[in-house]
Amino acid sequence: MTETARTKFGSLLQRPWCGAFIYLLLGLSWVVGSDALVAWLATDTTAQLQYQNLTGYFYVSLTAVLAWLLLSQKQ
Repeated sequence: MTETARTKFGSLLQRPWCGAFIYLLLGLSWVVGSDALVAWLATDTTAQLQYQNLTGYFYVSLTAVLAWLLLSQKQ
């Protein structure tokens, strides 16, 4: 990748709409993928609910850390 292409790609990633689009894609992939994985791994309804709660907590924690990293880079 040339230096000009890296600069253009880097400036594209700095745009708010690009970040929102990436977040949307990753979020949808996480929700759909984790629900399918939980349904495949756990056959008991109670266990599925517990695992879905855990995946939700993990997702919120992960995105909070990522948001903190992005915001701290902007300072």
